[in-house]
Amino acid sequence: MATSVCRDTGSPGLMLNALRNVAKHLGTRELLGRRAGTEGLIVILDEGAVHQAHNLFVHPETEAKWCEVQRFMAEIPLPDLLVLVEAPTSSVVQRTIRRRHVRIRGQKSARALSFVTHAQEVFRIVCELASLRTDTAVVRNFGDAQSLDIALEAILSRIDLVCQGKQAAVA
Repeated sequence: MATSVCRDTGSPGLMLNALRNVAKHLGTRELLGRRAGTEGLIVILDEGAVHQAHNLFVHPETEAKWCEVQRFMAEIPLPDLLVLVEAPTSSVVQRTIRRRHVRIRGQKSARALSFVTHAQEVFRIVCELASLRTDTAVVRNFGDAQSLDIALEAILSRIDLVCQGKQAAVA
């Protein structure tokens, strides 16, 4: 992980921030994992494996090294359910420009498009690799109330299925 970040981030500050974020998220996952045996406890954690992969492998100027993504996904702990929320590339590019992402200096549209495209590719492979070890769901967000309701319903259904499976495994 460190090799990827050091090679591709482009600045010592961004490199340190990316590594710090990965350590923070792995630590959070570890702490929550210790509570996993608590009966009736459902933990919803944003910014898990997908966010860590984003910090490590998504950069505007360079594409991810797939062997590094595969190794990362083979070694990290995964949740009981990984949900990937997809949106149209043009919408994500516009949001990224509006939010002034720190890794896109100058907020140029071409850089934002490259960054978002790289992110979407990494997220898809992360979800595909995660599906070999855990339950996954992909939902689409088109930005309107109806698609958000459909996405929420899909996520809740998958959470319910995962919980039922855990209860069956315990029984």
